[in-house]
Amino acid sequence: MKRTIILLLGFVALFPYFNIQAQNTAPEAVAVLPPEKDGKDDGGKADPLVFDYVGFFNNGLARVQQGEKWGFIDKQDKVAIPLVFGYAFPFASSLARVQKDEKWGVIDTQGDPITPMIYDHIGPFLTQMNDLAKVQKGGQTGFIDKQGNLEIPLFSPEKSAPWSGPSLQPVKKQEKYGYINKKGHVAITFEYDHAWRFMDGLGMVEKNGKRGCINKKGEVVIPIEFDDIKRFSEGLAIIEKKGKYGYINKKGDIVIPAIYENPGDFIDGLASVSRHGKYGYINKKGNIVVPLKYDIDGSEKEKLNLKPQGTGKKG
Repeated sequence: MKRTIILLLGFVALFPYFNIQAQNTAPEAVAVLPPEKDGKDDGGKADPLVFDYVGFFNNGLARVQQGEKWGFIDKQDKVAIPLVFGYAFPFASSLARVQKDEKWGVIDTQGDPITPMIYDHIGPFLTQMNDLAKVQKGGQTGFIDKQGNLEIPLFSPEKSAPWSGPSLQPVKKQEKYGYINKKGHVAITFEYDHAWRFMDGLGMVEKNGKRGCINKKGEVVIPIEFDDIKRFSEGLAIIEKKGKYGYINKKGDIVIPAIYENPGDFIDGLASVSRHGKYGYINKKGNIVVPLKYDIDGSEKEKLNLKPQGTGKKG
């Protein structure tokens, strides 16, 4: 007899723990229903026994099912959100995903819509996705934030991405930029003031008014210290610093210092540059191959277009 009493006391002591664990690990489980009432007027309270399903309380509300309809009751057993949904997930962070007429949306604890009921499916809001939720519509996938904003535009991950070529796409979240891959997963965290698409294996980013480049692992390759960085041509990109221009390679090495004005892309190993209003050409080592003494920009790299000052003749 003593052994039976001890076992019962042990179960009672552990019951709150198992109950908490059940709520955390199995939110879909049915809650225990109260005893049957005598059928008298209960002042507007809903009798839980009329429901086919009563869930656990989250954010002060429990989802209930009656027939094919779902809604929510409060802790006073009153219907807080009418049973008008085809399905409803439990509340989490004061938001619940609900379905109506085969479409999904998100509501708050007042029952007000956070998003319109337009999606074919809505996933949970995930901390690893910076509190974004995956949505699907018409075979496309996107991500919404907790205010219902479509933070990552809809795209078709199985067929084509919303961008072509580069495998990473810059996206904005809470005024910061990061990168996602074609499956919509965050590849580079949201830490930049601005970010651009990857080209030649590098993505230009901006932080505190300065620009640099990162690789697809998020590692800084070109220091974030320049006023601007142009696209690469023949392995070199134009950099701007304090109103002057130079060239940098993909390893982050400054090959040609920022001492020029009006730089051009490298074409066939030459780039047009100017200093003090005079134009000429440099090679990829920074050597001047056509003197900087011409008045006209030779951006097409044709020496015949350069005119020495005062001669009126083609060079």
